[in-house]
Amino acid sequence: MQSFAIKEWKYIHSLIDRSEFSTALSFFTKARLPNVYEACIDDIFFVEAFVRLLIAQGHQKRALPIIVKAMERLYNLGLHGEQIMAKYLIYQSQALSNIEDHSRVLPLYQQAYDLLENKSENQSDFGYIYLGLSQSDELVKDWEMYLENSLDCFRRDNNPIGEATTLNAYGIYYGNLQDTGLAMDYFQKALELSKKHNDLRRYAGCLNNQAVLVYFTGPKPDESLGVKLLNDAIEISQKIDSLEFLVHHHKAMVQFHHSKDDGLSAIPHLRTIFEIQEKRGLLSEKHRQKYQELILQKKPLLGSISTIS
Repeated sequence: MQSFAIKEWKYIHSLIDRSEFSTALSFFTKARLPNVYEACIDDIFFVEAFVRLLIAQGHQKRALPIIVKAMERLYNLGLHGEQIMAKYLIYQSQALSNIEDHSRVLPLYQQAYDLLENKSENQSDFGYIYLGLSQSDELVKDWEMYLENSLDCFRRDNNPIGEATTLNAYGIYYGNLQDTGLAMDYFQKALELSKKHNDLRRYAGCLNNQAVLVYFTGPKPDESLGVKLLNDAIEISQKIDSLEFLVHHHKAMVQFHHSKDDGLSAIPHLRTIFEIQEKRGLLSEKHRQKYQELILQKKPLLGSISTIS
């Protein structure tokens, strides 16, 4: 296999930015992913793009061992530069966070920050680090400071995808504080920015969060608008094959139906969640039993309302 050219690396990332996951995946299928332990440094960048694609589609469990192998290979090559190592640490943090393994996330983000401090001009890397730190339970009191730093970094780097992600995070935090007006404002800003730059994945996430907000928050829930927004989100996430976001959408649908004591209508969504999580490799035997029980007994799906960070 020929070394992975920088122009190809940029092309793949541009596809992921636009949520063109199937096109990006076809590129990797044709190019053949190299053996990470035998990869040259150019191919490590190839792997980095592949890892980002996996995480974007919701295949975090598949991405994690590839990340670890790539980092080991960089050390073996003596090419453990701050920029690429920090990027892999950020991906590792994102993957662990998305499969709810939060205990290891904070040290990884802090390690990435230490690697880049005073050494990197790439503000987007810092933007994602600050965004990750804002979501840490240990640092929750400083969430606003971290989000301000994240937003500033993305704007200085002219990164609208990162900016929309941070605006969406603001919406979630204000929603948790029951400030529906501010939350909706931030979700709308994130949605418009995502739409402008054709980031369909984030666009679907914003629709999901708006749906949850209008249905579950405030004195007068808007059922019809909430369901419409969620159906739109499901359609988009199906189109781009965003498995992680589809789980969130269907969880929200389950919560909608159970809020009306309509367990029967929730069953198709529970089955879809079960199938997607099975495909992602995230179903333990305990999870299987839980979902089967929910489906058979029409019980509500427990846990927090399904917003997307």
